[in-house]
Amino acid sequence: QDLAMLPFAESGYNCNAYSWAAAAGMWQFMPYTGRKYGLTVDWWVDERRDPKKATEAASKYLAFLNDMFGDWYLALAAYNAGEGKISRALEATSADDFLDLVSQNGRLNRAMRLKTETQHYVPKFVAITKIFQNLEALGFEPVRWNAAPMLETVRVPGGTDLLALAKSGNLSWEEFHALN
Repeated sequence: QDLAMLPFAESGYNCNAYSWAAAAGMWQFMPYTGRKYGLTVDWWVDERRDPKKATEAASKYLAFLNDMFGDWYLALAAYNAGEGKISRALEATSADDFLDLVSQNGRLNRAMRLKTETQHYVPKFVAITKIFQNLEALGFEPVRWNAAPMLETVRVPGGTDLLALAKSGNLSWEEFHALN
């Protein structure tokens, strides 16, 4: 349940988010990782921006990382930095967990060190989770998870005039584009 907070840390739940490193969507998938977990990423389609498909891919990837590391904090660090980076850092330091790894980060050579972003990633996630678990006590309105509009997937043939389709649905181009 707490993993539902991860897109908040990644993108603020923005399906159109795009990072300097070419990660995209609310789960901030890199192109290769997105494809590896079943998302189409090409010139015409970028399913990293599809909330349903990207969430399914993220759940598979996070399960893989948790199985690989046997620890959710290390899995989250690997989600941010890549499983290879975390594996190599663990091997070089013989660290037992994420906090141990961070405490030994200075022992790693420059190429193997965890970036500051990764060192702060897990604490940031924990903080966001604690805030969401205590919204009312902290003076915030509770999140209404079912307040989002109900959307449906509609397949259209290639070459369809999307502007005409938007108009037929009484949507502006901006609204239509945001939903697609």
